[in-house]
Amino acid sequence: MLVLRTVFIDHIFGFRGENTPLVAYMTLSHRWGTSPRVTLTSNSLRALSEEIEVSKLPRSHQDVISITRFLGIRYLWIDSLCIIQDSVTDWQAEAGNSGDL
Repeated sequence: MLVLRTVFIDHIFGFRGENTPLVAYMTLSHRWGTSPRVTLTSNSLRALSEEIEVSKLPRSHQDVISITRFLGIRYLWIDSLCIIQDSVTDWQAEAGNSGDL
C-alpha cells in the first residue's frame, strides 16, 4: 500500500540526530487524551508540512520520533498529524486505509 501522507522526520525542529537513510515508515497508534495537542487541520496543513516543533508535541510523539530515528527510518505516520482532522473526505480516505498500515 502506498501511504500518501507521513511526517518526514527531517522536518521535526528541535530534535538533533543524524540523517538516516530511507528504510520504510513507522506508525503510532495512541490515545488522544484531553490535553491540547498539535493536529493537522486545513488551516495548519501548510505550516505542518514545512516544520513541526518537537517541544509542542506530546511526550508519546517525541518518544516515537526518537525511536524512529534510532531505527534509521525517515517517515512516521501518526493519525493526528497525517489525517486532516477537519475534513470528512480526508478522514474517510485515510481512516479506510489505516488497517493496512
